[in-house]
Amino acid sequence: MRYGIVVCILCLVLAISLGFNLYHRSVIQNKEATTNNMRVEAFEAWLYHMKIVKYFLERAETNFDVKDIGYQTLVAKQIADALISGIDVFEHPEGLYYWVDRATSYFHDAVEEIYLGNQTGAVIERNLEPKVLNMKRNITRTIESLWGRTRLTTPESILLLNGVDPARQLRDAGVISDVLKYLQHVYQASVDIYNYYN
Repeated sequence: MRYGIVVCILCLVLAISLGFNLYHRSVIQNKEATTNNMRVEAFEAWLYHMKIVKYFLERAETNFDVKDIGYQTLVAKQIADALISGIDVFEHPEGLYYWVDRATSYFHDAVEEIYLGNQTGAVIERNLEPKVLNMKRNITRTIESLWGRTRLTTPESILLLNGVDPARQLRDAGVISDVLKYLQHVYQASVDIYNYYN
């Protein structure tokens, strides 16, 4: 009799354990894979948008040329916000999302400062100073390097939609340290531009 009760309890425990494992595998892991795929798409969208911003910033010669880029950097910032949604950027081991968020925010502020300059009142059109042209050139080169370093698969796709977090894919490809270095450079160059006008 006791043996039968013990066997029944063990079977019940095994059934519950199997149920939890199946639930974890079918629901939680699928949700994580879907979330990671959404992060891959957001990261790719952010990279493409930064490439577009780089294209127009390269060609900017006056502060009015930069005005519309400010709107584009705001969109890049919104994409970065979507990318980090639900992530504690300070606890993520690679620091990728922290630096994407930080670099994008300061980059947007720097572009706004280039447009506004030291002017008070109405903003008038002016040529960009040689020092600012050099600083923006540094940022555009870094964005180009960032773009080139993240192209891990084919020209059409930067990362794979395979349920793996973009930071892990970059780490597994051995490029995460370079990507972080480029993001930190965009951040620092943006701070330099901001400080130049303030």
